[in-house]
Amino acid sequence: MGAPALDRDIERLAKVREAVGSKVKIMMDANQGMTVPTALALARRARGFDIHWFEEPVPRVDYDGYAQLRRQAGIALAMGEREFDTTGLRELIRRDAIDLWQPDILRLGGVEAWRASAQLAHAHGLPVLPHYYKEYDVPLLCTVPNAFGSESFDWIDGLVDHPIKVDNGMSRPLPGPGWGFTFLEDKLQALG
Repeated sequence: MGAPALDRDIERLAKVREAVGSKVKIMMDANQGMTVPTALALARRARGFDIHWFEEPVPRVDYDGYAQLRRQAGIALAMGEREFDTTGLRELIRRDAIDLWQPDILRLGGVEAWRASAQLAHAHGLPVLPHYYKEYDVPLLCTVPNAFGSESFDWIDGLVDHPIKVDNGMSRPLPGPGWGFTFLEDKLQALG
């Protein structure tokens, strides 16, 4: 989302809804690229497409903007993938400005920081759908009561020996020690 012309975003949403039908949930992501008035206008026009949530509509530190959007947009708001600690989550909670927390294990600094953010979200009734790394996120989601789901990108599948598979929208942690996978040395050498 965030095309220069709002009609272009609406056209895209209409095509996606037509292609996937009414039973598939659509999430839209603006990657922090909109202003509050533009995001609000888009959200209002997008309501007819049954949008599940609107991710990062405005810059992550515009906490008051998130609060305004949550009150007026009529679409759930998701945020968190660009946070390096829980400051943003705490500010959003304080303003009642978020519906879904999306922690990123690498940006937050590891397992304990990820779990601490998920616990804080749980204490305030927020579900958790982590950002990007399904091989880490699926096992972590099994450790928290407010797990909502995991994003699934196959971009790193070719870099690991046992990528997590998604079957009919479901995935499970890998068996074996640790995370259940290792990075393929020849792939890492090629990147490095």
